Amino acid sequence: MLEAAHRARPDDVEVNVVLQNRKNTYVSGELRAAGVAWAMGDEDTAFERLENASRADPSNQRVRQAIDRLHQRVQFRSELERAQRLRQQSPDQALEIVRRILDEQPDYADAIQLRDSLQRQQQRDRAMQPRLAEALRKPITLNFRSQPLENIFDAISRATGLNFVFDQEVQLSEPASLFAKSTTAEDAIRLLLRANQLTKKVLDEHTLLIYPSRPDKGRTYKEFMMRTFFLSHADAKNVVAALRQMVKPRDIYVDERTNAVIVRDTPESVKVAERLVQALDLPQSEVTMDVQVLEVNADDAVDFGVQYPEELGFSIEHPYERVHTTIGDLLSLNRDNIAVSGDKGAKLRMAIRMLQKQGKTKILANPKIRVRNNEKADINVGERVPVVTTTTNNGVTSESIAHQDVGLQLVVQPRISLHDEVSVKVTLEVSNILQEIATKTGLIAYKLGTRKAQTLLTARDNETQVLAGLINRNETSSSSGLPYLSGLPGIGRAFGTDRSGSVRSEIVLLITPHIERNLDLPASAVTTFMSGTEGELTTEPMAFGKVPEKGAIPTGAPVLSDPIDGRPGDTRTGGAALKLPSNGGAPTSQDEPVVPDNGEGKADKGRAAVKAEEKTSGR
Repeated sequence: MLEAAHRARPDDVEVNVVLQNRKNTYVSGELRAAGVAWAMGDEDTAFERLENASRADPSNQRVRQAIDRLHQRVQFRSELERAQRLRQQSPDQALEIVRRILDEQPDYADAIQLRDSLQRQQQRDRAMQPRLAEALRKPITLNFRSQPLENIFDAISRATGLNFVFDQEVQLSEPASLFAKSTTAEDAIRLLLRANQLTKKVLDEHTLLIYPSRPDKGRTYKEFMMRTFFLSHADAKNVVAALRQMVKPRDIYVDERTNAVIVRDTPESVKVAERLVQALDLPQSEVTMDVQVLEVNADDAVDFGVQYPEELGFSIEHPYERVHTTIGDLLSLNRDNIAVSGDKGAKLRMAIRMLQKQGKTKILANPKIRVRNNEKADINVGERVPVVTTTTNNGVTSESIAHQDVGLQLVVQPRISLHDEVSVKVTLEVSNILQEIATKTGLIAYKLGTRKAQTLLTARDNETQVLAGLINRNETSSSSGLPYLSGLPGIGRAFGTDRSGSVRSEIVLLITPHIERNLDLPASAVTTFMSGTEGELTTEPMAFGKVPEKGAIPTGAPVLSDPIDGRPGDTRTGGAALKLPSNGGAPTSQDEPVVPDNGEGKADKGRAAVKAEEKTSGR
């Protein structure tokens, strides 16, 4: 009906408002239902709900974004399943797939769970037995003593099938020593390069480029990558400050509009930056402060005695309404025409006062406010009154009016610990109007009284702390009566009255923190990881890892029989005497390097190491 009425009267404001409100209500309900179905994994129902919302409001941007994200989620599901299959064989590749998914959908819960699991697994594996790429996972035993680098790389190449491309400034004739038993090729290469001030660049799964570890060579060979971190919880400026201090990336930029950080550096540095951002971009803990402020006023007043008039007045009574008194009137005065009056012309009277008054009042304020960790929350209950400020300039006095808060002002700043304790910095100020003062120009100013307390207290979750003792006490006493007679002991009260009063006011603050959400600590793989040396950032540790089979060298792993010395007269080619472990094959000569058998009775000759001409070249 509303649609028909809208088509019939498109300019009717009332119909348009009602129609839009109902449309918004319907779309919001469908979005909520789609979100529930999405969270439960029922994507068909989620699509159906979103399509209903889209038909009801085709221009709704939120609905269109939800549909696009759901389409992405369906596409990413196959990628996530692929990462699940790769997590055992190639966890690094699986982690890279998950990272790409989270770059586009940071809230994908299954991807977040898999990423955390892979990072924990990666940390355990690196502490126990590293999982390497297939081409570098082969276990080998090397035993070189003062041999040229060329011979060592040649032996590794023959044993693993890796190609090496050398920069022209690599001194392959320099002697080096390497003793490694039952380790992996990647660990041996990494340690060999670092010990000889060299570094590598992976060209493909079978080829490594070797060049001197110098800044000028790094500028030539190291490739930079660009990574944009979209932050959900952390402030981009604070994250940039942490990255500049800890990672020192080459280029970094903060986009305040999207709360994003852009980093440009080597892939190794970007990986370190990613771990740091992941550790910092956490949802902040929050607490609800339940505050009760009580002002307890106690009044006690006593008024006892006989109240006499303070004045006695005499006047002449005229028989007629006349204003002036004549001399004849004075000469004819008698008791019938002399009038006596009391205070300010009132009738003469005397009163006996016997009064004792007591009273107690409680003014209660109970605000509740939710605040994030280390943020300030300001609670103000009262009114704003004008305050007159006088300014004199060149002999001319002028008055201006400002406004000041009068009443209750409470400022709290909590710091939430990981042990469900809340340290709260509390500032409490209670002010009131004591007196109104009229200025020379007729403006009304106010004399204000204030009580203020500032403290730092600690309370556990749901524990109430009390702050009291802000007391203001006023005591007054006065007496009045007939002169001299009212001061007589014992009977003085028959000739006068005594008044005494006491006003006591106390402020009591009860504060109870309720922790709504504490800090979700990231996995230890995020907070603790290797970050390289002073000269190079990397998440790879400089250490030998263990091969998968403990205490055994797999068939085909090359073994050096004895240490080879680089002494004069040594004519053994290649600088290594490799032999295969006993596997039933024919014995091999120790006088020349050999390579593992390929299982078909033929020797796998591998790929020989090559040296780059000029800068770099390879086969």
